[in-house]
Amino acid sequence: MKKRDMMAQEALAMSAKAATLWQKLNDKDPLVSAHLFMGHISHTIAYINSISNKPITSVEEFIKNLRQPICEWLPVPDAFTLINRFGVTEFAEDIVLESSGNLIDELNQKQIKDAKDRLASMPGGDLHYTRFRKGLIENPVAQPKNIHSFLNITGCNFRDLYEPLPSNILLEGTSDYFPCPRCKWPMQIKKGEIVRCASNQCVNEGAHYSLSKGKLSPLGGLPAPASEDGTSSYRLVRGIWRYTVLSGLSELDLANKLEQLPDVTVTMWPFLDDFDLEVTYDSGDSMAKHTWRVDVKDWSLESRLAANIQGHSHYQELCYVIPDYRRQQLKYLEEQFKSSPMITFHTSSKFIQMVKKYIKRLSNEPF
Repeated sequence: MKKRDMMAQEALAMSAKAATLWQKLNDKDPLVSAHLFMGHISHTIAYINSISNKPITSVEEFIKNLRQPICEWLPVPDAFTLINRFGVTEFAEDIVLESSGNLIDELNQKQIKDAKDRLASMPGGDLHYTRFRKGLIENPVAQPKNIHSFLNITGCNFRDLYEPLPSNILLEGTSDYFPCPRCKWPMQIKKGEIVRCASNQCVNEGAHYSLSKGKLSPLGGLPAPASEDGTSSYRLVRGIWRYTVLSGLSELDLANKLEQLPDVTVTMWPFLDDFDLEVTYDSGDSMAKHTWRVDVKDWSLESRLAANIQGHSHYQELCYVIPDYRRQQLKYLEEQFKSSPMITFHTSSKFIQMVKKYIKRLSNEPF
């Protein structure tokens, strides 16, 4: 990546952090002061002005920019905003996580990799790890007493993975919340009248509702869920929800579609999560048998994803698969790794097509 592009990405990360600080200041977060907020903004504006042809002249202008497509005020191609009418956007929060060096490790990889390391020395550790990962995906909201079955053997502390339900997801005057019908994480209540999941993908699939007298009316394609009592319940911390639950849903969806193909089997998180999916075609002909190793990546910022991939050794062929709705990232990733013959990049649908073509070529199966 060119130096100017790297500086633009850094400016974007600083701006995203400013957006999250703005949100916390408005929410009266006791850990965020006006002094901290203004100090970060002043530093961010100075940095942006050092690389941009459109200098920012005031704090007010910068806050206004946060609501505009970032490509209009930063030298980046993205058309997302960092703040919308509901507050800080998922894109902004993702960038903060993906740009914070060890933060994802602390929230996600550290806890889960520590569990993996402990399970590696146990009999059946691979199966326990798969159960652990599926348990997190299936329990984005949980009570400590109900989650011991898959958590205890990992040695993980419940409070390291889960946090109390925040007030902005509870119906006023109650402990009730609305679970997202797609990912099951509690949906946010915006301005007392709009309820939506924090995931753009869930919203795009229909997790978006109006709220009146404690009842939801769909604004998208998914039926309105009933409220649930959140007394004594906790939700997964955002980093684990974002990079384990949401990514896990993409992984499971891809696995389910592949297993509909003839003679295809899928193993999830093999070898204690060495990669996400081991996809095997085996028709009984040893000469035709083939295995694809797949890692599913659902990141908002392709430059940070590329850095994450570069941090791993690739001693065997690996297919990186990104969700179809992030297909615009393919060109950048392929360019970054054009000299790496051991890895390839695909969207989910393109990968399925590739497997189908392989099967058709060998078996004449109609698709």
